[in-house]
Amino acid sequence: MMNPLRQLILLGALAASSVHAKDDSILTAARQKLAGLNRMRSGLASTLKFRKKQDIDEGVFKQVCVPVGKEFKSWSQAQGYVARQLSSKNRNPDHALRENERSVYAEFESNKKLDEKVVSVVISGRPGRVLYRRIPVEESCLHCHGAQADRPEFIVNKYPQDKAFDFRVGDLRGLYSVFLPSAPGPQR
Repeated sequence: MMNPLRQLILLGALAASSVHAKDDSILTAARQKLAGLNRMRSGLASTLKFRKKQDIDEGVFKQVCVPVGKEFKSWSQAQGYVARQLSSKNRNPDHALRENERSVYAEFESNKKLDEKVVSVVISGRPGRVLYRRIPVEESCLHCHGAQADRPEFIVNKYPQDKAFDFRVGDLRGLYSVFLPSAPGPQR
């Protein structure tokens, strides 16, 4: 017969390993989702390959760029995650870097091989991790994110505070940021 204290310790260890396994599966699923969003973004952007710059208008923007943002928002809300896109050269003011994101963003800017980073955090008293994922600039992105003077007219008019231009292929366009709360620990 097992000592009751030893039983309690083993049960606690099993519960803790179960929580850790759940956290790992959540992180794996989030990684897969963000990789899928980048594939979606790349696939939609590839439809611009044979378009002329003068053909890029708000309708094209709604077909190519908007679906990725909507999918990201829909997924994160359904999961109960706090998620956003962020950039130092943002078009949408909501995507501007916050003070606590600057150092992580700088790491991605200085290391072109860094595709993702996971940071342990506590937000509003809740422990968890933030998963950051690179959003790279592709050639077709330059229709709207290339030279400042070449931006489509609808962008110039719709985003007067636009900073999302003068990118080159391979540059860091921005990051996906997702707060993944830790699974609750064993009940006592």
